[in-house]
Amino acid sequence: MPGDTMERAALKPIAEVGFNEGNMAFFFGAVGVLRVTALWLNGHINNGITKPNGANVRAVCSALGALVMGQLTLALVVDAFTAEAPSFVIPVFGTLTIFEAISCYVARLDAVDRRSRLGRALAALERVK
Repeated sequence: MPGDTMERAALKPIAEVGFNEGNMAFFFGAVGVLRVTALWLNGHINNGITKPNGANVRAVCSALGALVMGQLTLALVVDAFTAEAPSFVIPVFGTLTIFEAISCYVARLDAVDRRSRLGRALAALERVK
């Protein structure tokens, strides 16, 4: 991020809360690493025994992403009404917010489905004995 990204008038409220370019870059980098780890957990060792399981990590990361994108969208929407100059980035951030929320929903469904499938499989194995 350039050094003046958070200096934009529309993003001043977010900068006043304490976010700066370094904080945002660290946040997005950490969430990205967690998401990659969650995908690895999902594909390799997500057997219901390993905690935390990948689907729940994906859900939390998606929820955090939706929260940040929602804040950016809201800041730009409020600025559009006060400055009467809407930003062309509002639909982009809004779309990212919606799809992050959908990703969180799908990850939670995946976590519940994996748990129920694993439970059915374990019950079937116990009946075989």
